[in-house]
Amino acid sequence: MKVSVLKNPNRVRKAVITLTDTAARRLSELISAKSPTPMGIRLGVRTRGCNGLSYTMDYAQNRDPKDEIVTDKGVTVLIEPKALMSIIGTEWTG
Repeated sequence: MKVSVLKNPNRVRKAVITLTDTAARRLSELISAKSPTPMGIRLGVRTRGCNGLSYTMDYAQNRDPKDEIVTDKGVTVLIEPKALMSIIGTEWTG
C-alpha cells in the first residue's frame, strides 16, 4: 500500500525558537566581534550530567544540511537535529 503525503507549501510554520530584543542585540554583538564573522550561532545538546543532556552553544561557520535554521531579529540560529525536540518553543531572553 502506497501512502502519499501532501505538503502545503503555503503553510506558515511557527519558529522553533524566538529571541527577545535583548537576546538578539547581545548575540549580534557576539557574532560581529568574532573574526572571521560566523554565519550565526549553533545550538546543540550533548550527553552529560545527571539528566543526560547538556546544552551547547558555539559560533556557526557553516551550515550542516540537517540543521534547522531560524532567523529572528536579524540573528541566525542553527539548531542541530538532536537538540530540536529539547528546544522547540523556547524563547531566548539573553
